[in-house]
Amino acid sequence: MSTNTAEKSSETSRLAQWMPILSWLQGKGIDVYLADVHGPLREQSRETGLLEEIGEDHVSATLDLAVKTAEAALSTPPAEGAPAA
Repeated sequence: MSTNTAEKSSETSRLAQWMPILSWLQGKGIDVYLADVHGPLREQSRETGLLEEIGEDHVSATLDLAVKTAEAALSTPPAEGAPAA
């Protein structure tokens, strides 16, 4: 196994460790937003299912944009029949 492949495997494994934490937070009604997720990290997040679990709309290019997205979500009433956060 090349060093590059080993590093990618290690990173993917570390990202997968976030899945139970993310599930627990979501189970408590806590939305998770990520910022500054680019390139290889974004691709690995997609490969592990982390990106799908969080939602593409909860991942932003910058911290400022992530905060604005979260603030907008908080000011939008939940859809009819959806559980309140």
